[in-house]
Amino acid sequence: MEPNKKKSIIFFTIKTFVFVFLFFPFFLLLGSFLKDLNLSLDFFELVLAIKNTGIQVAGTLVVSILIGSGLFFSLLALNDKWKKFSWVCIVPFLLPPLYIISSFYSFISFINLGNFFVILVQGVSLSGYVGFYFYRYYLESQVKHESMAKAFGASFFTYWKAQFKDMRPALLNMALFCGFFSLTSFSIPLMFGGLDSNLEIIIFEKLRFGFKLGEAFSISLIQISLLLIFEFFRDNKINFRPFSSEKKILSLYTKKHFLLILFVYLVFFAWPFFNGLTQGFYSFFPVLIQETSVQEALFNSVKLLIFSYFIFMLLFISLSYFFFFLNLSFFLLIWVSPSVGLLGVSLWSLNMESSYFSLFLGYFYLFMPALFKLGLVNDLEFFENRYQIARTMGSSPSLFFKKIMWPFLFSKISLLSSVGAFWVYLDFSLPRYFADNAQSFASVMVQSWLGAYRYYEASGFLTLLMVIGFLGVFGVNRLVNAKN
Repeated sequence: MEPNKKKSIIFFTIKTFVFVFLFFPFFLLLGSFLKDLNLSLDFFELVLAIKNTGIQVAGTLVVSILIGSGLFFSLLALNDKWKKFSWVCIVPFLLPPLYIISSFYSFISFINLGNFFVILVQGVSLSGYVGFYFYRYYLESQVKHESMAKAFGASFFTYWKAQFKDMRPALLNMALFCGFFSLTSFSIPLMFGGLDSNLEIIIFEKLRFGFKLGEAFSISLIQISLLLIFEFFRDNKINFRPFSSEKKILSLYTKKHFLLILFVYLVFFAWPFFNGLTQGFYSFFPVLIQETSVQEALFNSVKLLIFSYFIFMLLFISLSYFFFFLNLSFFLLIWVSPSVGLLGVSLWSLNMESSYFSLFLGYFYLFMPALFKLGLVNDLEFFENRYQIARTMGSSPSLFFKKIMWPFLFSKISLLSSVGAFWVYLDFSLPRYFADNAQSFASVMVQSWLGAYRYYEASGFLTLLMVIGFLGVFGVNRLVNAKN
């Protein structure tokens, strides 16, 4: 066989393997179509789940955009010296759902389960990202119109009425993003949904309690159809300039009292942490000393945290290498996170429902697409043209990656791995699906305590987990960066 032909076959084989691995859960669904499809569903239950899903998606969209718009005006009202800290607005969005849930339990003594609280919790958790997205979009494309509008004497309401038309692309993109998030949300509906079960919860109940794989598969087809519609119209590429570009921009069309919205928003999410450090930890400390199950759960979660960091590092490095060296840029750009329900159906169809391997595989498909698009896509596209130039000068892919890309990307890959490990560490959704003994994970134990209204013990445990997680994974990140 000719060397070039042999090389092409090897290249095609590797490319095919990577492609199949990236979309593995979706291929499993297609492969199970004839085997497990079950159309004998409870029609009333299905219609009710679709109705609840629609209510939650629409409500989440409205709440997140309304609060996000208020936060947008708050960020515009910040003084120049504070604008560089505008990114703080998206911190609640990056926090694990367990912390978001804890924030609501800290202010509301009794949670009335149902669609209302699912919408409220999801909408508030998304609003920071929505407000920050509007803010960045406005600075990039619309702020230049302010001086002219002011010169012509346009009022606050007249100006923003005109701007609404120009910002419709951002509104549409955020509406689709919020809809996609609500469709794939599992943790929040599990805690607050009550009897108002959506498609995600129905799939979970079919698998975990009814062991009805065929019915769960059929419902997941409906869910994935909705996800594909949202993803098709959503713009995944956000090319904003660095934060430093906004430090000299002072908006002429905002009002200082909007800063109160930002203040309340940040206090709402900061308060549970400080409350956990005081009264929460005081209630939790005796439990930690006396109950060995709590100590074991804490130890297991810390092991999961450190192990996840290095797994994410390895995966990010591999994906960065494959991005354009194997011409997989298009596939990685359309790569989306499956819902927890879809992951459950896929892995249960392979009898992988109770293993640590299925747990890590699930976390890969759940978190990697979002982290990859959030932190690496723009940088990798920056290197694409440079790589073509380097190839004409005789550079090999390995040499280019080692000498050019690696020094530039390492710190960002390490940071994204830290964020991913932190999400894994405090996630309770996948252990509920795949762990034989879910209570051996600290996150699941905290979630159970919150559901049983043991708020102070849960708050203290969660705060301890947050501190250990932050110091552990970001400490490792600093150490690895220093050695590099």
